[in-house]
Amino acid sequence: MLEYHEPIIRFGRGGGISGLKSEHILLHDGRIFRLDPVTDSLSYTGRAANKKTNIAFSDFEHFSQNPLNSPGELYYYISHESDGNESHLVWGDRNVKIDPAITEYWNRLNSLTKTR
Repeated sequence: MLEYHEPIIRFGRGGGISGLKSEHILLHDGRIFRLDPVTDSLSYTGRAANKKTNIAFSDFEHFSQNPLNSPGELYYYISHESDGNESHLVWGDRNVKIDPAITEYWNRLNSLTKTR
């Protein structure tokens, strides 16, 4: 898989009929990879600007103060991995009210995969 010793952010969505996950990985140096859910292989998709990468990592620190684990049939997630520790935000349960800032954060992360 990925041999990397700096913090990373994984984000994506999954569930539904297929149950497959769509996942991207943002490295602390700005590189972005897509994880193929079938082969479990990584493909490089580009690099985010340093400023956007730094904001993404600092924003997770803010949101991680309030853990969230409310998946639904369809779910979204953001996880942070550093020094062997992991923190997760998972949501999708329609009966659980989610802070709109978390959804906005996920959208900002996802937009990094579309701009190069």
